Amino acid sequence: MSTIALIGYRGTGKSTLGQWLADELGVPFVDTDERVLEYLGMENVTDAWASIGEEGWRAAERAVIPPLLDLEGVVSLGGGAPMVEVIGKRLLNVPLVVHLWADSSVITDRLSRGDDRPALSRSDLDVMYQRLPEYSMIATCAVETSGDLESTKADLLKTTRDQLGHGSN
Repeated sequence: MSTIALIGYRGTGKSTLGQWLADELGVPFVDTDERVLEYLGMENVTDAWASIGEEGWRAAERAVIPPLLDLEGVVSLGGGAPMVEVIGKRLLNVPLVVHLWADSSVITDRLSRGDDRPALSRSDLDVMYQRLPEYSMIATCAVETSGDLESTKADLLKTTRDQLGHGSN
């Protein structure tokens, strides 16, 4: 087993599906946002961004995330982490990088439910569309997460097993 990195825009299910996939495969799960918060000694992303801004958050990601990409297990990255040059380059060496994506209307609906994430200076969809090419260049495969949770889980597990060469058994 090696590292399985989940990337994608916020609201695509990286944390929820990452924890589920790790449990399903019997491997550890790491949410990089949680690790960055621990590193900063802060309670939540909104407070961290209010205190140190995006620049401070990205600096913390640069310090925390690269070594996590050497762990055996599932690593869920914050939506902007792959845009950080050192992290994006490091992801190119991870054997399995899954881009989770969802229809823009689904993401808009999910984000409107009050997730603990900072407001962005531009519209969420503009940021998402700017990031999509980078996600696509880094990812080794992609899974759509717009549908129902059980179908999405089945698709993610099948894709993961196929990519790792374990088939669907």
